[in-house]
Amino acid sequence: MRALVLALGMFLASLAHGQGVEEAQGAVGAAFPAGPSERRLEAGWTLAFGGIYWFSERVGIHSELGVHRFGLSDRLRNTIGPAKDGLATILAIPVNGVLRLHREGEAGLYLLAGLGIYHRQLELTEPATAPLMVDESWAGTTAGQIPQETLSTTRGGLDAGLGLEIPMAR
Repeated sequence: MRALVLALGMFLASLAHGQGVEEAQGAVGAAFPAGPSERRLEAGWTLAFGGIYWFSERVGIHSELGVHRFGLSDRLRNTIGPAKDGLATILAIPVNGVLRLHREGEAGLYLLAGLGIYHRQLELTEPATAPLMVDESWAGTTAGQIPQETLSTTRGGLDAGLGLEIPMAR
């Protein structure tokens, strides 16, 4: 919990006026699960706000607050019991190092990687009533448990990505 508060504090401080934030960022759009989550979740939406503080022309630090919401796949609903439907929500607060691959003021790519706090919540519109027959750790359950209406976990994790920077003004 302390790490979550610290990460949130760093994010809010980065947005404060006069603290040297050179870039504010926002994202809204469709979200598509990848990797192991691809079998568990359906497409959804994402909303994120953050910023990058540049220490030099090429090196900076990035933080954001993101909310990502997905539908549950038939596979996950069948695994956790006879739930009719549900939603998966991920609240993400990553803090990343950033490496700009182009000159300041030009359009181009940047790399980012770091650590974050991720709160995952699984909401069932009709709770499952049967014990699980398989382990489904992504949903916060293990074999033999009876899922409740809402399951949640908070864990640290790794974050990495590729960004596209397009200057709007000089």
